[in-house]
Amino acid sequence: MEKVVDGDTIMLRNGELVRLIGIDAPERGEKCFLEAKNYLERFVAGRTVLLERDVENRDRYGRLLRYVLVDGVNVNVEMVRQGFAKAYHIGANRKYERIIVQAEKTALRKGLQCWLDGIPPKKGDGTLCLIKGNISKEGEKIYHLPSCPDYNNTKIEEEKGEKWFCTEEEAIKAGWRISKNCRREKE
Repeated sequence: MEKVVDGDTIMLRNGELVRLIGIDAPERGEKCFLEAKNYLERFVAGRTVLLERDVENRDRYGRLLRYVLVDGVNVNVEMVRQGFAKAYHIGANRKYERIIVQAEKTALRKGLQCWLDGIPPKKGDGTLCLIKGNISKEGEKIYHLPSCPDYNNTKIEEEKGEKWFCTEEEAIKAGWRISKNCRREKE
């Protein structure tokens, strides 16, 4: 491993870029970019990494798609479990999807979601209400799950009527629909 580019991309000694499968970390300029990048760097810097392939070999940018393992630990899962990335699956690479989604739930329960914007309310049992209810420019009420591609970029402005929901059922009952580019989380 040569260097860490960001919280979900590393560069190998041969110059090849590797995109960690199943996760999405903040991009440059976004909240927690440095924290995610630095955590990944501490995890892999100066260490020998094992790269594990899934179904698809490369993404649309030509980067290798891999699970990164260090001393038998799946780094992709740990980035999510520690709250520096969120679960984000695209395409057929789903070997560790269930484990990554569970790691995200663990991070959320522990309040380790560095990437979260705003302060979501809690249910009576202390569980965070993480579904973002956003109102589009056209006035359409749309909700975003933490696994939705636009989740990190969606800001909740309660003074405009936007709100947090604890369950999808609650959002639907209130008249909101799921974002069109979001796939529902698997339990």
